[in-house]
Amino acid sequence: GLSEAFPGSITVNLVSKDGQIISSLSKNISLLPIDESASADHVDEILASFVTPNDDAVKELVNKASSILLSKYKSSSFAAYQFHDPNKVLEELDALYLALEGEGIRYSEPPSSFEKSFQRVRLPYVVIKEKLGTCIDLSLLLASMIEAVGLRPLLVIVNGHALTGAWLDEDSFVDGTELLNEASKGYNHLALINAVDASSMSSLNFSQALENGYHALEEAKPFYYALDIASCRHERILPIPTPHKLEDGSISLSFPFNKETKEYETPSVDVSER
Repeated sequence: GLSEAFPGSITVNLVSKDGQIISSLSKNISLLPIDESASADHVDEILASFVTPNDDAVKELVNKASSILLSKYKSSSFAAYQFHDPNKVLEELDALYLALEGEGIRYSEPPSSFEKSFQRVRLPYVVIKEKLGTCIDLSLLLASMIEAVGLRPLLVIVNGHALTGAWLDEDSFVDGTELLNEASKGYNHLALINAVDASSMSSLNFSQALENGYHALEEAKPFYYALDIASCRHERILPIPTPHKLEDGSISLSFPFNKETKEYETPSVDVSER
C-alpha cells in the first residue's frame, strides 16, 4: 500500500456498441494512504470507517478485557445490552478501559503528513503495535473495542480534542445538537470517555476518565460534531479492511463479502444531498 500521497489520474470513456469512444473525460486525482483522513472539504461520517472492531489486534485486546471483566466483576463474557442495565454496561466499559490502559500507550503528535488538506491518523492496530497515539487515535481504538463487544460507540469531535462515547441503553439516540443535554443527564443514558486518560502519561481510573469526558464536552468551544457509529454503519460506512493473519501464516487484506448480495462491501456514503 501507499505510504505517502501519490498523484494519479482517472479517465472515464463513453463507448458505443461497436467499441468507438464517443466521449472521454480525465481528471487528476491524489491517491492517499489508507490511514489519511480529510480535514477539509470532507464528509464527517467517513471517520467511522476508521473504527475497526473486527481487527485481529482489537480482538486480542478485547480478550484481555474479558479476563479483567471476569476477575473484577465476576462476569464470564460481554453481554452488551442483554441485561438492560446501564450499570452492567459501565462495568464492561470499565474493563475495556482497563485493558487499553494496560497497553502502556504513549500520547504523541499525529504521524507526519505532507498533504496540507489531510491529517494522518493511526489505525487501531497501529496504535496497539507502536504504543503511540493522539487523542483521535486513542478514541478510535476505544470505539473499536466498544463496537467489538456489541455496544454502540460514538465519536465526539470538539476543538482540538476527540472523545469516545457509548450509549448505556440500546435504544438511545440523539443528534449532535442534543448531545450536551443528554450528557448532562448523567450515566443513565450516555458514557463519555476521555480516552487519553488511558494513555501511559495518565494514572486516572475509569470514573475519572468519565468525569473528564463530560467536562471536555461542556467546555468545548466550538463543538464540531458527534458520530453515532451504528448509524454510520446503516449508511454503509463500513470499517476499513485491516491486515488479517490466515491459518497458513500469510497476511490477507480484504473487504468483507456479503453472502446475500454476493458482492464485496466497501465503505461508502451518500453525499447527494450534502
